[in-house]
Amino acid sequence: MENQAGPAAASDALLKQANAHFAQGRIGQAAAIYRQLLERFPRNLFLLNRMAEITLRRSNFKASIHLLRRSLAISGTQPNAWMWLGAALAKVGENAAALDAYDRAVAIQPDLAPAHNNKGILLSELGRNAEALESFDRAISAKPDFAFGMRNRGTAYKRIGQFDKAMADFRRAIEVSPSMLEAYYAKGLLQMELRQWDDALATFDAALAIDPGYAEAQAMKAELLLLSGDYARGWGLYATRRDTSFRKGHLEQPPFTGLPLWRNPELSAGKTVVIRPEVGLGDFLMFVRYAKQARDLGANVILYAPQPLAALFASLGPEFRVVADGEPLPDGIDFQCPIMDLPCVFRTTVETVPAEFPYLWASADKIGAWKEKLGPKRRHRVGLMWSGKGDRNIDSTALRRRTMPLEALGPILDLPLEFHALQKEFLGDEASEVGRRPNLAAHDRELHDMSDTAALVDQMDLVISIDTSVAHLAGALGKPLWVMLPYASDYRWALGERTPWYPQAQLFRQAEPGDWPGVARQIAARLETHFELVKAPNP
Repeated sequence: MENQAGPAAASDALLKQANAHFAQGRIGQAAAIYRQLLERFPRNLFLLNRMAEITLRRSNFKASIHLLRRSLAISGTQPNAWMWLGAALAKVGENAAALDAYDRAVAIQPDLAPAHNNKGILLSELGRNAEALESFDRAISAKPDFAFGMRNRGTAYKRIGQFDKAMADFRRAIEVSPSMLEAYYAKGLLQMELRQWDDALATFDAALAIDPGYAEAQAMKAELLLLSGDYARGWGLYATRRDTSFRKGHLEQPPFTGLPLWRNPELSAGKTVVIRPEVGLGDFLMFVRYAKQARDLGANVILYAPQPLAALFASLGPEFRVVADGEPLPDGIDFQCPIMDLPCVFRTTVETVPAEFPYLWASADKIGAWKEKLGPKRRHRVGLMWSGKGDRNIDSTALRRRTMPLEALGPILDLPLEFHALQKEFLGDEASEVGRRPNLAAHDRELHDMSDTAALVDQMDLVISIDTSVAHLAGALGKPLWVMLPYASDYRWALGERTPWYPQAQLFRQAEPGDWPGVARQIAARLETHFELVKAPNP
């Protein structure tokens, strides 16, 4: 923040005391004194900016914006204050105002590399990649050893598919700043997604040599071990995902505050364990298979299920209590267990993955309703799921983007089959495009939750899906399943055409990043023989 002169001499002692607290990390004590001084000296730039810095650290962005605007109203020539205002505005979604603040900062100080960098980050998040690259270029030009700018520019290059340039920036960032963990993580993640698995493992190990507790590198190393089938080491290390910046503090969120983790299944008899969600619906659908094993040990199992899954999970039986997300938990809970910890709790190996199918069932009433709606079957029925929201970070590049355009399915949709969209939502103008295809039926208005989708899936002869919750649903229901995978996929899909998690599934992978048409051609050819649409020639 700005290095302006402090309050009047009479308050120097208090100011020194506050500065000492601040320097030693006692932010609360420092803030109390700064606030007291600011009441006495409301136009003091140092105090306004320091309190803005503190509120930014505490993620109180609206307070930061208010303080910084007060400061800039007094003196509008403070480049750092404009830069921090941009950062706070970006956090509350006022993107146009944030970009304007960054522009004002660099208009005053053209070589302010962090302001160019921050502007680049925001532009990249907005999908304005060419402009983002220009901002990162200016940041690095202003400060040639600016490692964070290099790392961020590399991320922008990765988003537009320029993987060689991205890797070069990550490597240069490490050369400039050999202890910069974020650069190692970015480099290792790109190597992992490019299927350079040995190189990725070496990069994550290099980061862990610098900081053995670096959770991001530990979690990615765990995924590499699991991908290779090394479940013995992988599951234990995978628990570190909870300490990453993305999930930190997740365990202590209400209503789970204070509940210890379930770690010893042998001592479970009579204990009540609540199994709780983590990131996606697919994760819960995949690992809820362990609920029966927990119950077989004598545990009382509560499933704290995301709302779209609650009705479906009733099919597990009356011995499991299902509590929908947002509803109060009952008293007397002994342990919590994040859903993705269950393979570690049960010491799962590739050979011991629970593989009893189905382990979820569609409602008989809803099956009957779909039978009546669909009418007599005249062709083989295939359920299709080709796109999702794509709002997770892994969907930001062609390497791992799971969503595919409808037009890529052309070779499949040209076959004489009865196709049914399993999508609850359509992207862009896809709904109208679906309506123009006579052999592809949409049911989005009837799909209110996963129990509705399960009953529709029950009527299919085959489900073809991208890596999303519908794939896990079909797998849990024991349905024939073909999964369309991007160039880089995670550990649950292993490395070949099969996965131990859904033995009935066949996997179809991109040969090149973003090559969904190639995947569709593979599947179309397989469908012709699978349903005997094309007779084999006589010998």
